[in-house]
Amino acid sequence: MSTFACPACGNLNRIGAKFCGRCGAALTAPLSPGGGETGRLGANSLIRDRYVVVRVIGRGGMGAVYLVTDTLDQNRVMALKEMSNTAIVDARDRAMAVEQFRREAELLRRLRHPNLPIVSDEFALDDRYYLVMEYVPGSTLQQMLDRGEGPFPEARVVAWANQLCDVLHYLHRQQPPIIFRDLKPGNIMIMADDRLKLIDFGIARLFKPGQRQDTMLLGTQGYAAPEQYGGGQSDARSDVYALGATLFSLLTGQDPAQLAPMRALPAVREYRPDVSPHLESIVLRATRMNAGERWQDTQELRQAIATVALGPTPPAPNRPGSTPGTPTPNRPAPTPGAPATHRVTTRLLLRAAGLSNRQLVGAGLGLLLAVVLAIVGLAQTLYRIPIIWNNVRFESTVGPFAYAATRRRFVGGLAHFVVVTLGQWLVLEMIGREIASVPGLLLGAVLSAAVIEGMIRLLPRVLGGRGRDDAGAWQREAAWLGLAAVLAQIALQWPANGLANAFNVVAWLFAFLLGAGGWFLGDLAQGYVYLKQTGMHWR
Repeated sequence: MSTFACPACGNLNRIGAKFCGRCGAALTAPLSPGGGETGRLGANSLIRDRYVVVRVIGRGGMGAVYLVTDTLDQNRVMALKEMSNTAIVDARDRAMAVEQFRREAELLRRLRHPNLPIVSDEFALDDRYYLVMEYVPGSTLQQMLDRGEGPFPEARVVAWANQLCDVLHYLHRQQPPIIFRDLKPGNIMIMADDRLKLIDFGIARLFKPGQRQDTMLLGTQGYAAPEQYGGGQSDARSDVYALGATLFSLLTGQDPAQLAPMRALPAVREYRPDVSPHLESIVLRATRMNAGERWQDTQELRQAIATVALGPTPPAPNRPGSTPGTPTPNRPAPTPGAPATHRVTTRLLLRAAGLSNRQLVGAGLGLLLAVVLAIVGLAQTLYRIPIIWNNVRFESTVGPFAYAATRRRFVGGLAHFVVVTLGQWLVLEMIGREIASVPGLLLGAVLSAAVIEGMIRLLPRVLGGRGRDDAGAWQREAAWLGLAAVLAQIALQWPANGLANAFNVVAWLFAFLLGAGGWFLGDLAQGYVYLKQTGMHWR
């Protein structure tokens, strides 16, 4: 017997009851699920004596999706996918649709990945088939495009691209490999924290080695690779094509299906000149008509995207008369394994990206242990060496580090001021001495912080228009911030400890080295954070 829950007390009542049998509240019976149309389950309907319908959240040609609560799992909110085959006249097509739905259930129930919804139950009632899965709050990328939120910033698209590469690589690693075959903005759900989940596995297929052509020609025009229309068998490169077409749509706001069906997509920078030519070249290669000319798997594609995340600053739009979307001669498109960068910290990060988690943890623990042993073992020794103890001012590291790590104005100067004032007080407290002149220390801290900020303000002129990854750029930046540390040291020591301490050449040398070292550590930290924000995972 079909029942539904009373909205007042939760008591289960039969369909057709006008009043609740427990509390007497007036009831509005939900629509009967009979007939061929889906999405007719009313609010408070009880399905399989377990799932209570809250509302319809989506409806398609042969199916609907409901928001439900699971009464056997502390009323956990779930999504219930419903499909009916009664509207399909042809018996073969009906059987294919049912098999497609069951395949989706079978695939998802055994997959576990952060970018895939978890399926917990599957069942059939009469002529309907149901799939219970994790509810993913948010909007699809297609809904966001329809609301006018696109085209999206390049950094945000890169972050999504890395997540998509990660989940597609997971699917392609299954035995046998799973080819999604219908990647498009409408099948990508974006949550509040910008994490994404792939939805709708209706036409995902297991790759059968040796089969030369797809048995079912399915996909979405504009996003489906040419081989999905009878030109060959779909494989991982078919998903690479769909990912490239999706990136094109997100970056330009254009629908690939409306531009040139079954023809190569135009260049991204014809619509968005501000997009990096490196990313444009990656999208162009991903959407080649010939599968052999594309990126051969999503790992290769993700390595190329990593060079975009830390690559050169995008140049100005093409000059008049040049071919739209063609990178300028002095900015060649990147190739995997050869990042277009001269920056030493970038090269270190990209090399670290190839290490395993165990290797990264080992290297990090080794470095931490070395620092601790150096501090413990050398502290007393350094105290007995006046040339080091009296001349090495570790606060010289702070300003360059804070600026390089954040790339924000006033952060370097503020961090320097805080560390100088608190650090001086703490160090002198530990060795039992007092501050010679509190006003002098405060004045010196203010002046030295101002010097650091002034030097940072002049940094663009020192770089002379060079991009952050151009030849010579990182050397100039490191040397300039090392010089800033020297001048800040003079501005700090003069009012605090006198002219003799301020013009200490040995202290200048150490300040320069510490300032340049602070820049190096800060730039390394900034690059690492950027990689994490763009979704790149260490392998």
